Amino acid sequence: MQIRPLTEAEMTSASQLVRQVLGEHVEATYPEEAKSAFYAFIEPENLNRMRAENEAILIGCGDEMGLHACGLIRSGGHIGFLAVEPGFQRRGWKHCCMHSVRHVLNSIP
Repeated sequence: MQIRPLTEAEMTSASQLVRQVLGEHVEATYPEEAKSAFYAFIEPENLNRMRAENEAILIGCGDEMGLHACGLIRSGGHIGFLAVEPGFQRRGWKHCCMHSVRHVLNSIP
């Protein structure tokens, strides 16, 4: 399992993972306007723009099979999202990502 900053090439995978988790767990309870705003926020182009302009740090946890968890930390230390692929939940992936998020947050002045 690797914890690392995500690259431009991984923005689509991160966006798809967050959409999958949202769809399985909370989408039905969100108003349409909130879903639309969040989906726009997690579009690969927007994620990459935030990463490129240092507005956010995107981290991921994965293995040889791909990306299984990801998180976004906005400048100022706000957590934008943390998502773990359903098949990998309850296996320590969230803990792994949160450890990395804490490390990043502690390094922000």
